Amino acid sequence: MKFTLTKLILTSTAFLAFAIFTPLALAQEDTTQGKPTVGGQMKEAGKETGKAAKSLSSNVRKGRIARGGKHFGKHLGHAGKNVGRGTKKAAIKTADKTEDVVEASADTTKDLAKNTAHTTKSVVKKTASVTKRATKKTVKAVKKAVNPNDSNS
Repeated sequence: MKFTLTKLILTSTAFLAFAIFTPLALAQEDTTQGKPTVGGQMKEAGKETGKAAKSLSSNVRKGRIARGGKHFGKHLGHAGKNVGRGTKKAAIKTADKTEDVVEASADTTKDLAKNTAHTTKSVVKKTASVTKRATKKTVKAVKKAVNPNDSNS
């Protein structure tokens, strides 16, 4: 009974310690993500790089070279993450704009092709009609020249 009670107390204490101290440890991490725009992400990456240099220099000045290198690497990792996010957003934005331009030019080309086909069709009809009338007139003139007394014309 005594062993079970001791085990219960130790487990409860460990659970409470992890529940209380874990959020405090996470509070040291830089969770600022910057604006959700391409420029905002790149700006945040620049800030993070500045923090990396400052952290390295202050730790090296105090003789903590390994710790300085560790913090430098962490800050540069955050900067790289921000650059990646910004690059992703820029690529998506560029792809969307390119898609819009392609769709617009395809629609314009389709409309122009329809207009050209319609115009060509109407010109061909008019040309055929005029040619047909001219041919009839020519045939009448030839018949009249060959048989001037023919009353069928």
